[in-house]
Amino acid sequence: MKKSAKAKRKVAIFDIDGTIFRSSVLIALTDELMIEGTAREVMRHIQQLRKEAGVDPQAMVTVQLPVFNEVLVVNQLLDAVSKLDYPREKLQIQILDDSTDDTCLVCEEGAEGLRARGFDIMYLHRDNRVGFKAGALEEAMPHTKGEFLLIFDADFVPQ
Repeated sequence: MKKSAKAKRKVAIFDIDGTIFRSSVLIALTDELMIEGTAREVMRHIQQLRKEAGVDPQAMVTVQLPVFNEVLVVNQLLDAVSKLDYPREKLQIQILDDSTDDTCLVCEEGAEGLRARGFDIMYLHRDNRVGFKAGALEEAMPHTKGEFLLIFDADFVPQ
């Protein structure tokens, strides 16, 4: 009997209002699962489910950072993401930049700095804003490595 390969699913984790760690509300969504709680609660629950399923409880996670002319906050954002309590080897960071100002340079320099510190980071700049934030996320999707996607606005600061 031939076994069919199971399609790999991505889990999108949304920062609903741009203040995820201040509001402490996080939603994890798949076709079959919805989890709501603090970031730590959601990740612990997902890790427990993975452990019960007999797979590595620490899944690969892609953090997507869509930005547009955020020159004043992008360094703070990158610094905060670099301090996430998650193994670097299981973390991919994507800066999705549609900026038309000096944010581009700040993002490039920030990506180079994090790469030099051992982070798996990708800087993607678009010259067009087709689809705005959703368009940037869609264009980055083929480059994601994570089983889980964390999508943050530039104005969040994890604690």
